Amino acid sequence: MQTIRSLSRTSVPAGRVTDPFAVSSDGRQLVAIAPDGELRVWNTETRDTRAVMETGLSHPEVLALAPDDRIAAIGCRNGAVELWDLTTKNKVTHLPPGPGAVLALAFSPDSRFVAVGFDQGQVE
Repeated sequence: MQTIRSLSRTSVPAGRVTDPFAVSSDGRQLVAIAPDGELRVWNTETRDTRAVMETGLSHPEVLALAPDDRIAAIGCRNGAVELWDLTTKNKVTHLPPGPGAVLALAFSPDSRFVAVGFDQGQVE
């Protein structure tokens, strides 16, 4: 049986809203998107900031991390989705707004595809 260890609350600077967030598959990094669109990556062992990306996104609602821990998908209230490469710190792609607010994101096991769930029940 694998033990789940808790991350300290001090892993994220006090006063920052960091919902939504994701933890890498190896547990070594925490990825979070702030309401102002700032995407941050922390080292969970040292609590150091590893990367900061200014996405410019408005009202990010959902964040998913690919199984290979390289790509972060961000879904917004306006239905837009962006994919960011956490290694290069560059935007990979911007998908135009879909039929409603993004409520869910899920990557395929090989990290090649991302499914987007919208508030009206559609999945693309």
